[in-house]
Order: sequence, then structure tokens, then C-alpha cells
Amino acid sequence: MSLRKNIIGVVAVSFIIIGGATSWACGVVTAPAAVAVNTAPPVITGSLVVGNTLSVTNGTWTNNPTSFTYQWFWDDTGAAIAGATSSTYAVKSTDIGHSIHATVTAINAGGSSIPCPGLCPP
Repeated sequence: MSLRKNIIGVVAVSFIIIGGATSWACGVVTAPAAVAVNTAPPVITGSLVVGNTLSVTNGTWTNNPTSFTYQWFWDDTGAAIAGATSSTYAVKSTDIGHSIHATVTAINAGGSSIPCPGLCPP
């Protein structure tokens, strides 16, 4: 078996000769997909009152994100709130005395973006 590869510009051409038969494959070489980049930050809405629900938007991203992940944090300690990984968060009594924020991560064919912090309500 012999194997030869030729690259001409952006077109890759490969062929394999096996027992007198030739198999060809060719196509355009493309760049890997780029990760999403945030162009408008996520926004957090809701009141920081026990029993209320906070929500975070996805924000606006380039490079066609296909999904998003979320994480809510206590600002004063920087600690991730265990299990708080959806776009909404129900404020609990354990949150008293803490300020809260969320990050949104966009995911696409290029991988995961840098987490983007949501803008807190005034």
C-alpha cells in the first residue's frame, strides 16, 4: 500500500492505491470554528428579597452559540452557589447579607466562551 498527500492552496487531495484500485477524497480546508464572543452583556432582573426569583438573560454573542450555561455567585465571597446553574435563581434565607451575580457562558462548535458576568439591577 502506498499513500500520497498533496496540498494545493486550500484544497487537500489524498489518494490511496490498494491492489491497483484508487480511492480519492478532496475538500476545502477550513479554519476551526471560533468560540462565541460577548457583544452585549447579560442582564440580571429581579429583587434581592428572600422568596423572589432572579433571572439572567443570555446577552448578545457572536459566532452563533448553540447553548448557554449559567452559574450564580455570592459577590462578597466569590463562591459559586451550589446547584445554582440555571437562568433563574430563587433567593433563599441563606443569601441574606450577600450580594448575588450570575455568569453566562456561550457554547458553540468552537467550544465554550469566557464566562460573562451579568449586569445587576440598580
